[in-house]
Amino acid sequence: MSRIFFIVATIFVVDASRVRLTVTAFEAMGAATVTFFNVVPAFGIAGPLESYDPFSRSKKLVMTFLM
Repeated sequence: MSRIFFIVATIFVVDASRVRLTVTAFEAMGAATVTFFNVVPAFGIAGPLESYDPFSRSKKLVMTFLM
């Protein structure tokens, strides 16, 4: 399970650089944690004062799959 978590967090960082979105490793792990373990809230870009709108469609699809 932890392997999937770290793979997804890495995918989030790599995909963010592809669409020119700045996502730190901490924010990527937060977004992966929220979607994989269903806990609330995440940090940074996926935090309580932000939204998931800046994420690409492919990343949103991965998050949906993780839920």
